[in-house]
Amino acid sequence: MSHMDFKRLVKSFRFATQGTITTIKEEQNIKIYLFFALLNLILGLVSHLNFVEWAIIVITISVTLGVEIINIALEELLDMISPEYNGRIKMIKDVAAGSALITALASIIIFCLIYFPHWF
Repeated sequence: MSHMDFKRLVKSFRFATQGTITTIKEEQNIKIYLFFALLNLILGLVSHLNFVEWAIIVITISVTLGVEIINIALEELLDMISPEYNGRIKMIKDVAAGSALITALASIIIFCLIYFPHWF
C-alpha cells in the first residue's frame, strides 16, 4: 500500500467515524439500539456465551445498527431532495424503515434463541 493510499484510507476512516458520532448524537433510534446492544453484551457476559453465540450476537448487533444507519442516511437524503410532502418519497422512506424494523425483529428472535437456553 502506497503512502497516498494509506492517507486516503485514514481520511476515509475519519469521515466514517465523524458520521457515526454525528448519528449517535442526533438520532434517538441509534441511542436505543446502542442501549440494547450494550445490554446484550452484558447479558452475553453473564450468560457465558460460547464463541459461536458471541459471533452471532456481534453480527446481529452490527447488521441491525448498520441497517438503521443506512435508513437514517436515506431519510436525510430524501428530506433534502424533497422537503415538501411527496407520496413517492414517503413510500421509499416507509420501505427503508420497514427494513430496519425487520432487522430489529429478527435480532429479537435471534437473541431469544441464544439466551433462552442459557436461562431456562
